[in-house]
Amino acid sequence: MPRLLCCVLWLGTLWASLAWAGELVPDSGKGLFPGDDPLDPAHASPSPPWADLHLGAFEGRRLALQSNWPAAEDQPPIDMLHYNIDVALSLFPPTINGTVTVTLRWQYAPGNTFRLDLKGLTASAVKDCNGNPIPFTQDSDGLEITVNPAPTFGDIVRLDVDYGGTPTGAYVTGNPTTYTFAEPNGARHWFPCRDVPWDKATMRLAAWAPSGQKLVSNGVLDSTIVDSAGATWYWREDHPIATYLIAVAMANFTQVHATSSVVPMTWHVWAWDVLEAQQAFPNVPAMMDFFHTTLHPYGFDKYDNVESTFSGAMEHQSCTLFGSHLIQSGLTWEWVHTHELAHHWFGNLVTLRDWREIWLNEGFATFYDAVWHEAFYGPAKFDQRMQVFENTVFNLENEDPPLLHTIFDPPPAHLFSGLVYRKGAWILRMLRDLVTKPVFDDAIRDYLAAHAYGNASTEDLRAAMEARYGQPLDWFFDQWVYNGLGHPDLRYAPKYTKFGDTWLVQINLKQVQPPPQTLYAFPLEIQADVLSGGTELGTVWVQALPEQVVSFTTVDRP
Repeated sequence: MPRLLCCVLWLGTLWASLAWAGELVPDSGKGLFPGDDPLDPAHASPSPPWADLHLGAFEGRRLALQSNWPAAEDQPPIDMLHYNIDVALSLFPPTINGTVTVTLRWQYAPGNTFRLDLKGLTASAVKDCNGNPIPFTQDSDGLEITVNPAPTFGDIVRLDVDYGGTPTGAYVTGNPTTYTFAEPNGARHWFPCRDVPWDKATMRLAAWAPSGQKLVSNGVLDSTIVDSAGATWYWREDHPIATYLIAVAMANFTQVHATSSVVPMTWHVWAWDVLEAQQAFPNVPAMMDFFHTTLHPYGFDKYDNVESTFSGAMEHQSCTLFGSHLIQSGLTWEWVHTHELAHHWFGNLVTLRDWREIWLNEGFATFYDAVWHEAFYGPAKFDQRMQVFENTVFNLENEDPPLLHTIFDPPPAHLFSGLVYRKGAWILRMLRDLVTKPVFDDAIRDYLAAHAYGNASTEDLRAAMEARYGQPLDWFFDQWVYNGLGHPDLRYAPKYTKFGDTWLVQINLKQVQPPPQTLYAFPLEIQADVLSGGTELGTVWVQALPEQVVSFTTVDRP
């Protein structure tokens, strides 16, 4: 049965398995069933012994607030095909100078103009493939480029943008690591691009770095050419990549190689943290093997972890960025490593259609953190992880004032809120319990295969689930993803009546969550301890009503 956010709670001689996100306590008032006494309240389970942090806080700090996040265009102006980024990166002072060659397919752009995003850096020239200048203007948000003669639908356009300056925002000059962190829309702070998640492209990077620096990026390292002052590093990502996942990191790294049967793995860490990296990442190959065999074959050429001064972690495609404290603490933060690796399926292989769908990235990565713990350490660890997520949701939705927002299209300031991550994970837990684990697992594999290297929406996920489940799930997605606020807060009072050869168990239920929180519908599994010493189970459907009586029968007296 689906489980609500508060799992198992005792109801005197009954307990309810609420696999749906909610709280369940005895009703302290009289009059539900006259003559019945209220039951003792349930006791909360202890918190699991994990160090915790909210990963979304780090994305949120770099969030460029706006009135709303744009939806993916039904008729996009252009389709980016490839970025060739050829840059020199200096540290003191920090500068970027170089040329980005963009290859695109003309689509619905009006007339003969299109835009590239660029912020805080200056474009000095735009040229066609023959070196001829192309007219452009630059404003604070990017470039307006005019192509002559006007392309027609489907034409391939290639042009060079010369640019440079002192980067800000998503480009962080650190000691000892300099790195980029572009989620959600910060790639424009270090190279000109169409900085939206739904326009993925392949990428080549030729980046010069000064002597003493080793530069890591996405994909495959083709070569390194050393000169008297530094070296140029040639990286290639042949799999489509969203701009927020394109990354560079440079420091005087030491490489630690891990053994994996799936893909080459390297940890790029500071020399003094080599032993710490070996102690922090021993189970990453097992994580890789689990996701590779359970979900979909791993979709990229390598998996690297890169140490930095960043205080969180970021799932850059094939080269995850880690804060040093996550590496220097043994297995304390192993769940973070699991979360970031899971993103290589949920976010990197299949990227959200637009930022309104952020839960498809973060809710999935959070849930599959728990799923891996379930597979590797056992079901008790899964329950502990889900308890951590439950605590976060209740704390946020019960605080004063409460944090209440939908999981789809959260308010701009809460794009990376704890609800997106951890309530999103609970939505997937409830869905898995509703449709059954085999159906859920098959549907997820279908979803990943159908949208690999592309983008997906909640409706794509629903379609995959319905195809395997065989029943409509619009009611589930409507209340939990699109429209629901808060969680069920139930009050109950039971009554038992002899009914022929059986006992009728009636429970008066109230949903007392205050407006604007949603009244929810969900199945509730109830276990009755009976006088013979055994237990009997009943399942009831709770309707989206403020008050109702639900009932089931038992053979023996509860």
